[in-house]
Amino acid sequence: MEKFLQKAAAWLEKVRNTPVIGDVVEDLITMTEMLSDCLRGIYENLPKATVFALVAALFYAFSPIDLILDIIPFAGFLDDTAVIGLILELGLARDLMQYRDWKRQRRNDEIERYRRLLAEEYAEALGGMELAAAYLTADRRIRFLLAEPGDIRRPLPCHNHYIPIDEDRIAQLELNDWEALGDFYAQVFRDARFPWSRFGRQPFRPEYSCQIDDAFVVVD
Repeated sequence: MEKFLQKAAAWLEKVRNTPVIGDVVEDLITMTEMLSDCLRGIYENLPKATVFALVAALFYAFSPIDLILDIIPFAGFLDDTAVIGLILELGLARDLMQYRDWKRQRRNDEIERYRRLLAEEYAEALGGMELAAAYLTADRRIRFLLAEPGDIRRPLPCHNHYIPIDEDRIAQLELNDWEALGDFYAQVFRDARFPWSRFGRQPFRPEYSCQIDDAFVVVD
């Protein structure tokens, strides 16, 4: 199965910008992912008949020998497109839509679980201090400004504390770009478990520079 998926990925990369077949690349990618999740028991909403049809279609599409040779420019992919179009018309399009909805919801659930986990970990990391501000820094760390509990002086004396981002987990959740990352961490810090100081506020979005507000002064 691993060799099959590697071959599929290489083939998809080869035809991504090719006229005719390029139009169905996204469907092919989804078919491959859906088959992989189904065979691994992760996705269970696919009828056996559909699995068999999908395996046959994908093995044909990724086979080095086609009815029309792929070395013929453009025409070499016409039979691949015809087979894919046929199985889509026979009902796989609906299965693909259901799988995409399931995958989107699964990702959203994983993001929410991770958000709750980070909120709990970060709140504990404050060590009894109050959170005055939080920033997503240019080098992709979380910067905390921590104040003594009940301190109402202005500007507010704060201590720096940094926590690195788990880049592997962020990549798995497809939150790599700055906007998605900023939106995610904005949600993390809206959690009610954070003891915000009197001058506390939401963290900066990542596209902004991390400048200290006049309300705070860093003492270490």
